[in-house]
Amino acid sequence: MSSRDPQQSQCWIIGGGVACLAAAVHLLETGIPGPNIHFIEIISSERDKQQRLSSFGNAVDGYSIHAGLQPDFHGQCMRDLLRLVPSDPAHPRESLYETLQTEWRQAETSSSQTPTRLLQHGQRSHLHHFDLKLQDRLDLARIMMVAEDSLADQSIRQLFDSRFFASTFWIFWSTTFALQPWHSAKELRRHLCKHLPDIQEINDSQIFGRLQMRFFDAVVRPLRRYLAARQVDFWPEAATHVSRLVMDNSHVVLTQLEISQAKETTTISLGPHDVCILNPGPIASTVALGSHFARPDVHQQTISRPDSRDWSLWYLLAAESPRFGNPANFIGRVGESRLVTFTVTLRSPLFLQHYVALTGNQPGAGGAMCTLGDSRWCLSVNVPRQPVFDDQPANVQVIWGYGLNAQEEGTLVHKGMAECTGEEILSELLVHLQVPSDAQQEILASSVCVPCVMPYATAAMLTRVKGDRPDTLVPGGNVALVGQFVELPDEPAFSMEYNVRGAQLAVSQLMQTPAPRKAMRNRLFDVFDILA
Repeated sequence: MSSRDPQQSQCWIIGGGVACLAAAVHLLETGIPGPNIHFIEIISSERDKQQRLSSFGNAVDGYSIHAGLQPDFHGQCMRDLLRLVPSDPAHPRESLYETLQTEWRQAETSSSQTPTRLLQHGQRSHLHHFDLKLQDRLDLARIMMVAEDSLADQSIRQLFDSRFFASTFWIFWSTTFALQPWHSAKELRRHLCKHLPDIQEINDSQIFGRLQMRFFDAVVRPLRRYLAARQVDFWPEAATHVSRLVMDNSHVVLTQLEISQAKETTTISLGPHDVCILNPGPIASTVALGSHFARPDVHQQTISRPDSRDWSLWYLLAAESPRFGNPANFIGRVGESRLVTFTVTLRSPLFLQHYVALTGNQPGAGGAMCTLGDSRWCLSVNVPRQPVFDDQPANVQVIWGYGLNAQEEGTLVHKGMAECTGEEILSELLVHLQVPSDAQQEILASSVCVPCVMPYATAAMLTRVKGDRPDTLVPGGNVALVGQFVELPDEPAFSMEYNVRGAQLAVSQLMQTPAPRKAMRNRLFDVFDILA
């Protein structure tokens, strides 16, 4: 295929999310004029638009934080992206990366202690050492050394006995990366190969800190502002979906697509220099929020139909060619991919006083995440440095958490976490933090807990076979795919770095520019660390 002329290319970015924003930034770097880049976000409704924000709310009604993917700001691709974007129009010479670095340094300066990462049986654990048996170490080493294809569609629980899943190693690893025993063994292998050498740094890092909660304001908003300043064509944010695709006889070159927005349908024709970048699967699809006194409505969250607006784009592509993947493998398994989180807006200092006394962790200490190992829900709570939000009053604190085993019955509340009100979730949390009953009543009366159910939060980590995930670009095509459901060899899917790297690969392959850099590791030394 001959290279495309950037000046003549019309680029259509459809789907939304950080992957699409990153693609737009890197398309500008290839010399494509901003007005030639068209950004169309797939939105089912105005309610869907709000709930896909990483955080929103206020101190009266309660804040809500959708902290899902890990924003690994230290990944090579993420760093490269943030260095291209000015932090603020008033300071165009300072990059977004430099601004965020300042905040990281402040967090590190204010928190030099070793954090309590796990509370179990009344004991604090910093997770510097793991209680792995020799057989478990050998099994982990074997997984890292085998070819990934040999794992086929096996789950993690098919490779270990039940004892392994009670180890502190698994508690740390699973709560850090939201891994479940039924998730793909391939994903565990990728996480081990990428993160094992940095396991202590991950434990002590700010990966779960304030920036994760403020991701929209800290990263997404500056990206959109920069693209708008470069005159990228943002279509109006309204209920939008792709209603029709037309491919040529090869079934990989897109010639026409129809966009339905509100009551109008727009037909777009693609020429020989034009390209399309699509995010086929929104992991934030059909998010359900509850309130302090109402549980989330989870009964409409099972989507298995190809006509669902959130997933119709991927089904349209898959109908053209199996090379575009198999959405059905990821969409119809909500029980395996659901994540239940909660945000608590505190108006009394009692909670933090008890939390600090029990854990020894100051707000924002180390990684800010502490897992309550005796909880049937396997609750993890994140107490970041305050304030989290710019409009947060001085007498208000905001914390976030999630339950890895949300399908189980609670200790105090005898039902699954997705069936609970915010008050019930907060009650369960207070019991496991050993808060006295009189203090519990005061905290419950003065706080607002907002539960959030994300049915597809971990869908990209489900078991799969080769071909279920599409490649970034089918050879000879003009359509590139980005996001969590695209296959990037050796990369774990549950991170923002995955999104950004996929976007960089999509642009480099479509426009024939150099591929993004990738850090190299000697896996043999990592295996020795496990066996030591």
